[in-house]
Amino acid sequence: MDAASFETRTLKVSRTNTNPLNGDNPTQTELIDYEQFCGLNVTERNEKKQVKEITVEELYKLQVNGEPYQLIDVREPYEYEIANLDGELVPLNTIDSYADQIQKDKKVVIHCRSGKRSADAIEHLEQEYGFTNLYNLKGGILEYSKKVDNTLAEY
Repeated sequence: MDAASFETRTLKVSRTNTNPLNGDNPTQTELIDYEQFCGLNVTERNEKKQVKEITVEELYKLQVNGEPYQLIDVREPYEYEIANLDGELVPLNTIDSYADQIQKDKKVVIHCRSGKRSADAIEHLEQEYGFTNLYNLKGGILEYSKKVDNTLAEY
């Protein structure tokens, strides 16, 4: 199919007896290891440290009980305008310049839309600055809007 001209052609492909998939003596009998085929370092990825997490219900308890914690939002300003949890807005690409303002003496909850960027931020802060009190909000603000405050806009 030529998508530019919308022309199609049908090609006839003959069966080959030496084909490793369907020839007389197939050698390819199962799926390939795609990550190995693409050159991904599977061992390194599997050994990646898991960040500590806090559920949206646990965050809500902190809020209701007035327990001390710091809430950091690593989304972009336009996302913060759509919906926010009144956390400190620190876009992910500025996290290094904000590291000295992250408290070390109490729980720090970092969140984003779904939890991916905040997990990346935590991993970076732990490696580069030695933080041990950082928690990723599991499911991010999307999960918070579903389970805690359904008045928050979802995007």
